Amino acid sequence: MALVFALAVTARVVYFLVLSPTSPEWSPEVLPRDGWLTIATNLARGHGYSTNSLLTYFPVDRLVPTAARSPVPVLLLAALVRLAGSHWYYPALLFSWCCSGLVAIAAYWIAVRASGRHFLGLWTGVVFAVYLSEMYITTTFAVASEPIFSALLAAYLVLSIRAVDRCSVPISTSAGAALALASLSRPAVLLLPVVPIAWMLYRLRRQAVAMVVGLSLTFAVIHVPWIVRNYAMFGRPIVTTTLGGFVLYRHNAKIEKSQYDLGYSLSSFVPMVRNFVATTGRPLQSYDEPELNDLLSAEGLRIIRAHPWRYLKLSAYRTIWIWYADNSGRGLYAVENAAIYLLALVGLWYAVRAREPIYGLLLLNIAYFVAVYSALNVQYRYICPVMPLMILIAGLPVDAWVARTRRGGQSGAPRAASMQSNA
Repeated sequence: MALVFALAVTARVVYFLVLSPTSPEWSPEVLPRDGWLTIATNLARGHGYSTNSLLTYFPVDRLVPTAARSPVPVLLLAALVRLAGSHWYYPALLFSWCCSGLVAIAAYWIAVRASGRHFLGLWTGVVFAVYLSEMYITTTFAVASEPIFSALLAAYLVLSIRAVDRCSVPISTSAGAALALASLSRPAVLLLPVVPIAWMLYRLRRQAVAMVVGLSLTFAVIHVPWIVRNYAMFGRPIVTTTLGGFVLYRHNAKIEKSQYDLGYSLSSFVPMVRNFVATTGRPLQSYDEPELNDLLSAEGLRIIRAHPWRYLKLSAYRTIWIWYADNSGRGLYAVENAAIYLLALVGLWYAVRAREPIYGLLLLNIAYFVAVYSALNVQYRYICPVMPLMILIAGLPVDAWVARTRRGGQSGAPRAASMQSNA
């Protein structure tokens, strides 16, 4: 497993060194565009969890408290800024690459545990280690949030499997902690605990009750500091972030015009929001983030309720778009993804036929990501954290072919020896 970790980190270092001179995307200037670094810098300098923009995209003339970005990535960035000062960029990249290495190790372990075959573990770990689309995302604009989220998601899966193997409440509690921290990195997984809870109950029945309680309580308790902080700042218990209304409105409003795509670009949507807010008779700067979020959320929901069939049609399209849209890469990136998807379609049959419960857990997690994001907004990077699971499923037909080839070679050797002795 150490070699898999080393390969994943080394591949990303080489990838960065080769491509960073060729594009401005591989530069420190890309990261601040989504507000993560600004909040982290203010926090590190003692200004609190604050920024000079509402919902990241609407500048104001003062520092304001914010909940637009999830706390775990911000806290990690703040620690890097505090320790490294203006030289935070390369430590952040190294941390990102180490997170990818941990995901590769987790993917290897899950594959071996599910199949009992070392080859499938190597396939999963090595293919992920050299997986170009993930390298692109976690080395450029998503370095702030995606790597730690993916590592926490991988940890939750490993711990959930181990908890069932050992019927262990402490391990299931640890799984709940990893999943809670993942939720505080990306809010879309707030409802994901239903998957491991259902899986544990299916596997262990009554024996799983204490494990489920431990997982659920831990998941809830870890959210409490963030909720309390938001209540103190805004007078309401915000569980995730204040960016949900912005996302809902931006990526679903076009159905009002019978248009079906990924949604408005930022350059067109930000002025659109300003004009919409102006119709309320209040200046935008007079809003706090929860008020603005509520306003945009209400407008997005109004459009969806007015056009439910168009919304369902758009959501159906998004179940396809999520696998490639916007930032999966082209050329060699697309070829690699296409190969994984084709093999995964075949591998799905192998997974179902095997009746291995762990494959069920993996498929349920993939299905959750597709369903939740298709209802809101899709980009390839949203499905990227479960791509190690797709790579594992894609490896099943390859592993079966290798096993058949080896058996054929072994059975052929005795026949050859028999023919020689007869001669």
